[in-house]
Amino acid sequence: KFSNSKMAAVDIENPMFCYQCEQTIGGTGCTRVGKCMKTPEVAALQDVQMMGVMKLATMAKPKFAELPTPLKDDIVKTMIEATFMTLTNVSFDGHRFRQCTEHIQELITALSGHAVTATPAAADVASWTPAIDPKKNRIDLRMAELGKTVVGLQELIVYGMKGVAAYLDHAWRLGVRRPAAEAFVLEVFAFLATRPADVGALLGMALRVGEHNLAAMDGLHEANTAAYGDPTPHEVQWAPWARTEGKCILVSGHDLLDLYELLEATRGTGV
Repeated sequence: KFSNSKMAAVDIENPMFCYQCEQTIGGTGCTRVGKCMKTPEVAALQDVQMMGVMKLATMAKPKFAELPTPLKDDIVKTMIEATFMTLTNVSFDGHRFRQCTEHIQELITALSGHAVTATPAAADVASWTPAIDPKKNRIDLRMAELGKTVVGLQELIVYGMKGVAAYLDHAWRLGVRRPAAEAFVLEVFAFLATRPADVGALLGMALRVGEHNLAAMDGLHEANTAAYGDPTPHEVQWAPWARTEGKCILVSGHDLLDLYELLEATRGTGV
């Protein structure tokens, strides 16, 4: 529950709050626009989406093993993609976020038809819809109520899961899955849906996130080496024009499928 006075005091000053990257403005948080150029509108959509992931976890976890396989796969894949796409610089497409939150709602509705009783959740999470006020999940507003330590640990878990989701997503696209890590996605977001405030429990869950992160990375390593072999140094073309300032495309070290598709698309062009 957020007091109106605290919400109003923060809202007057800040149209958004994000501190998930090390480049955040002032080292404390981006409050007008992201250093990455994320807008307040996109920040709000991401806040709504992450609440939706928590709500979906509370609905799916109790009878997950009994659900039809296509529905289980859709739930897990949606939670992974929805979490991954809120990571810094992954997507600023407002339309895409709206589509994702609507699909989360569709899955919640589908689960209602399976006589599911949701796990416990805070009132704001339990009442989530895509139209919920994004302030319900804004970090600075939660810090005003719960304190920086508790919310910081909650967000440490969330940010760790964004990394886990990235690895699981890339591996899944290459046909490799890690069931234990996928099950943990449900568990951890059902845990966060309660808005936990016990520091010991939060630290314990953060450590478990690290364990599952290693499992997810192992799955991605298996997927990448199976598809492309062990990495070895190769000579590459270094054209004179490549030494000048200009545009470039950056591909992270774990996104090898996208890099492969980019290279295939530019084959024979001299790029």
